[in-house]
Amino acid sequence: MTMMMMLLLLLLLLLMMMMMMMMMMMMMMMMMMMMMMMMMMMMIMTMTMMMMMMMIILLIIC
Repeated sequence: MTMMMMLLLLLLLLLMMMMMMMMMMMMMMMMMMMMMMMMMMMMIMTMTMMMMMMMIILLIIC
């Protein structure tokens, strides 16, 4: 009986650990995704800014 209880407890602990790990992984993935999105947004913004600058320069030249 006691052994069974111990085993059950151990299993529960393992499950908890697994869940925690999964949660951590998910959080990390979410953070990575957010970072990627931010990077993409920054890239697009910079690209648009560059395009605008080029257009302005072209207009000035013309």
